[in-house]
Amino acid sequence: NPVANLADSITYTVTGTTVFGCTNSDAIFIDVKKPFTLTGLKPEDSVCLGKQIQLNVSGAEIYNWSPSAGLSNTNSASVAASPTSGITYKVVGSDSKNCFTDSAFIDLKVNPNPTVNAGEDKQLLLGNSVPLPIQYSTDVISWLWSPATGLSCSNCAAPIATPETNT
Repeated sequence: NPVANLADSITYTVTGTTVFGCTNSDAIFIDVKKPFTLTGLKPEDSVCLGKQIQLNVSGAEIYNWSPSAGLSNTNSASVAASPTSGITYKVVGSDSKNCFTDSAFIDLKVNPNPTVNAGEDKQLLLGNSVPLPIQYSTDVISWLWSPATGLSCSNCAAPIATPETNT
């Protein structure tokens, strides 16, 4: 009846031998649970409305995220979050025997999408040009028009269009 005082998980094997020299063996696995700290989760981040952000944490065997709103799942180390408004997510990690737990939090800010309006459709004669000024919210810092064919620039707010076909 040995007593084990362990720092790490280990498998012990015991072999019994009879007076006749016959043997038989068996093994026992001792899983030593240790305190841990959840890592990998930023305290705060942001995501654009309608988009998703990957949230990753490590250190535990079992994970439980809350609230569940906007999460791809609630029981994984890696979840996709697509909230519709600012939210604080909590993840609780534990070992498989629930001996130890740790918690982490992330505050997610949800940023609004910009307003972009290209205006009404236009008509012009072949060979002529037309400016394409757009209306946009003041937080827009870059533009990308596509296709770029027939435009004076594809990364400005108001290119001049000279298309050769309906576009």
